[in-house]
Amino acid sequence: MDEVEEWLARLPDRLDYLGDFHIRDRVVLDFTGDSLAGVEGYLLDWFATADGVPGDEEGEWVFEGVAGYLGEVLLRLAGGAWRAPAVRGVALIGADEALGLAPLSTADLVLAAVRDRTGAEFGRAYADWDRAVQAYQRSHPGWTPTKTPTPGVDPVELPPADIDHLAGWLAERERDFARWSAAYGTGTTWDFSARSLDELGALVLRRIPTSVALDDPANRAFVEGAEWYAGEVWRRAKGGRWVYRHGDPNVNMFDGYPFVERTGLAAVPHFTLLVVVEQRDPHHLYRQYEGFAG
Repeated sequence: MDEVEEWLARLPDRLDYLGDFHIRDRVVLDFTGDSLAGVEGYLLDWFATADGVPGDEEGEWVFEGVAGYLGEVLLRLAGGAWRAPAVRGVALIGADEALGLAPLSTADLVLAAVRDRTGAEFGRAYADWDRAVQAYQRSHPGWTPTKTPTPGVDPVELPPADIDHLAGWLAERERDFARWSAAYGTGTTWDFSARSLDELGALVLRRIPTSVALDDPANRAFVEGAEWYAGEVWRRAKGGRWVYRHGDPNVNMFDGYPFVERTGLAAVPHFTLLVVVEQRDPHHLYRQYEGFAG
């Protein structure tokens, strides 16, 4: 994964953590400009000086959660997407290209807010982008900015072709599962339990020696069955759902392969299997499950 993909993979967790464990009693995280003052106030209470940013592991999660939330608020205002390069691990945000705004580092904005302690840094950034949006809309009536959906954060509205593709893929995997388990997984109880994921990881390593073999058409039936099984275990943990979006996975890791999501979390089974193979780690599937199980 490149640095933007790595950030997008972490972002849903960071936002979920910020909302569930830190800020929910002070601010409603509704992705509006009005929420930014409360988020910045919380940030200043957490970090006394810029020298302490991000500090320990919990501080890093707060830092990335605030930077991610600020970015999502601005992207909802002005459209656009997260983009390279990353600053302190946080991707830049680029507004809808029609606006001509320079990419912005929300990580730098978080540091500036802690350093200057005005309580108004986030509001100023929002006002700057809001002026650009309003100016463009005055000269282009009817125009609205377009935001690239953030996987695991934005609700996904799928076109009919993607819905049909996913429905067909899921139906085929379910129909084929008895044959798959008999052909590849004899001796294992495939009961969609968390403990069966380690068995699956070990099986993948026995049959798929390299990342090249993972994409070999000769292994397609095995690999897609393994992807479906892993995703089903994750999905059933807390009631997630399968999603498919047509596109190039080399551009966006959540395009081109079915993935599983629930509020604040998303994972692509294909790429999780890739990590298993590249790191020779049969337990990685279970660690992904722990995130979905909460």
